[in-house]
Amino acid sequence: MRWIVLPLPVRTLSVVGFCLVLLLAALSAGSATATESEVDRVRLPQNHAYQQTLRTWLGGLTERDFEHGVDQPLQAADTPGREKQYRLYLMTMMHQPLVGWKRGVPAINATPRQFLLSTIEGPAEAPVVIAEDEPPAPINTYAAVPVPQPTGIVVPPCWPETLALFTQWDYPGNPYFDNAGLKRRALVTAAVQMIMLDDFLEQNANYRRADWNAYQLACFSIAFKNGRELLPPAAEQAYVDGLLRLGRQMLSWGVRAEEPNKDMSAPICLWYVAQACGDAKFSQDVEAYAKRLMTDPAYFHPAGYWLERGRGVDLGFGGGANFYAVWAALATDWPFAKEAVEKAYRLRAHLSLPDPDGFVTGPSHFNSRIGSPAAADQWHWDGARDQAAAMVTPEAACWVKIPTDEQLAGAGENRVGWFNFQVKQNPVRPDLAGRKSSPRTGYWANEELRGRTWTWRLWQTYNFPIGVNVGHVFYQPGSYAQLRQWVDSDSPWLKLPVLRETRYDRNFGDAFLASRRPGFGALLHTGPVGPDHPEDGFPQWPGPFGFGGGQLSAFWTPSTGSVLLGRRIAVGHDFNYDTLESWRKWPLHAVSGVTRTGVVATSARIAVPLTTIRNADGNLQATVSGKIPAAAFEQKGTLQGELSCDRTLTVADNGVSVETIVASDGKDELAELYETIPVFLRDSKRQALAEPTRIEWKTIDDSQTTSDWLPATTKFQAKVVAVKLTRFDGAVQILFDRPRRVKLAAEEWQDTYLTRGVCRNLLIDLLEGSDYPTGSGASRVAWRIEPLE
Repeated sequence: MRWIVLPLPVRTLSVVGFCLVLLLAALSAGSATATESEVDRVRLPQNHAYQQTLRTWLGGLTERDFEHGVDQPLQAADTPGREKQYRLYLMTMMHQPLVGWKRGVPAINATPRQFLLSTIEGPAEAPVVIAEDEPPAPINTYAAVPVPQPTGIVVPPCWPETLALFTQWDYPGNPYFDNAGLKRRALVTAAVQMIMLDDFLEQNANYRRADWNAYQLACFSIAFKNGRELLPPAAEQAYVDGLLRLGRQMLSWGVRAEEPNKDMSAPICLWYVAQACGDAKFSQDVEAYAKRLMTDPAYFHPAGYWLERGRGVDLGFGGGANFYAVWAALATDWPFAKEAVEKAYRLRAHLSLPDPDGFVTGPSHFNSRIGSPAAADQWHWDGARDQAAAMVTPEAACWVKIPTDEQLAGAGENRVGWFNFQVKQNPVRPDLAGRKSSPRTGYWANEELRGRTWTWRLWQTYNFPIGVNVGHVFYQPGSYAQLRQWVDSDSPWLKLPVLRETRYDRNFGDAFLASRRPGFGALLHTGPVGPDHPEDGFPQWPGPFGFGGGQLSAFWTPSTGSVLLGRRIAVGHDFNYDTLESWRKWPLHAVSGVTRTGVVATSARIAVPLTTIRNADGNLQATVSGKIPAAAFEQKGTLQGELSCDRTLTVADNGVSVETIVASDGKDELAELYETIPVFLRDSKRQALAEPTRIEWKTIDDSQTTSDWLPATTKFQAKVVAVKLTRFDGAVQILFDRPRRVKLAAEEWQDTYLTRGVCRNLLIDLLEGSDYPTGSGASRVAWRIEPLE
């Protein structure tokens, strides 16, 4: 039998294309043949001395260096002591470390050959090997595809940081603990990735950003610290040189200040480089960089959140920044990291409101990008981050999960079962039907496992961006004893602030005000939101970077949960779900309207309101004011004149009072102008069976007779004196200072992007039926919301 090796371009073949290749090969009898050794191969970059030294080391390794020699599964073992059991319980809260599984990477099952330099330096073009004297078999679309032939620099099938952490797991039943072959696999993979990243950044200036690349430094450093004793001295120093080279570059690039959830990766990941390399000056520079990000008001607002684009806030994406801050607080001795975590979790807790059914939500209208409230922020990792944060500050204790005795005792067995399952299951083989994974074709055999062509990726671990379970790795001794003390004493720290106390007024940097009174709680947003500056050097997005202007963001009672909530959906670089066309149903406490020429105007885009906060006679009062922007996102028209909005919000024992005054210079003819009040109905996913908030109103006639409660409608109702909101087993009412013209928004607002919040706006007519006022003047509306007994 003769074989033909056909070089193919580096791209995925379609089913038709693959059939054509087979057909052409079958018809090419007598043509020239090639061997695999004749295929041109790619070499690792060798532009720097450290790269040359590391390549020499890689070239001297043999398959035997990567054998792990383990042929038995992990075994469950007794783990005495609650502290050790609790640490293991923290380990169960994340999938990581992943060393196998169909969705992970088969770092243990891959053959040693995949880690050799001769495999890593792959062919420039992919060879297809077929039998010359055998006709192609009929194509079965569910047949397994051939074993892939990656090209270029081939990264071994290994995530270095997760494999290193797995070999560090000092558990009696872990036969892979401190395994030299596996530690060397992680080292080699990390070295290859480090060389390739350095070379890529040299050639691609647009990617020279610490926020995009710093996390990889942690991966390289973890693998290095775990296995540096396996390196010869020259290779060890070369690895240090490579780490420091990349680390110093990323320090020199500075803070991007576009997305803090990415910026915050740099401090802790650069710290890993400092720990691995032992360079005192570099360590000092890293700490200064970290302190700047966690204390400078240009990056970290005194309220307890990281700034988006220099001014905005996004408590949804902010969860990622919180994760890195928790990681830094646990791993380092930086006091400012612990203080930042405390501030962030204090704010998060105060902005989170529980419903009677246990569902926790909150406002999100101010977020720059996504509609997730603080309680549903990103990267909480099913509670693992918050459990770790509680080892830093009691402000996070209200989020912890209390493990049962059974969960604690069985945590080790849980992890043993999970790791055995990972090792047992390789990735699923694709099939020819679109090359999609299909259980029909089974799983790749160990000898069929291959690496992948190196390409720059934000996350080399794909859908599992973080490979470090920080609560487990940096466990603080005595943490379980502290948790047990909180539980046994029924500590107030285990409750959200609105359940913990019945009276407080807390000012978070003049950006958020949280108030609690007997019978209700209120959240006010009085701070800035994200800017719209085409000249700021950042990519411009098609929608608003938050809705502000000074709002009653939430009104809550113990029996109703949240009845008013300001929310948004999301905006991205190429989409906007908070469209101008939907302005009437934006769930905002705002003044919004449209001119006769179709220009939409809203106080919610007063990005930096003038704010005054006062406490007097036991009342909390906030006054916010500003000019309504002449232009808004997604529209070409602008206001011809000036509209301004002044609002006073007062929290007293009898409720929250609102007075809004809108003034116009008369140059714009307004067709509609409303004070909008966002009524929270429910979360359609988490509260699918709950009855939505019932909205009713009372009217008064000319004889001053008040009606019964009537269902609110989408048609204007004159002389409305009160609105009742009934939710769960409670109710609140909104009382107007005089009869008003009111209606419901024509449609419910629904977030179908990340959350499933549903709201309905009350629209209070500020034109009082005058369709096109032309004169200058002011409109005023005042109302109070209070709980009903």
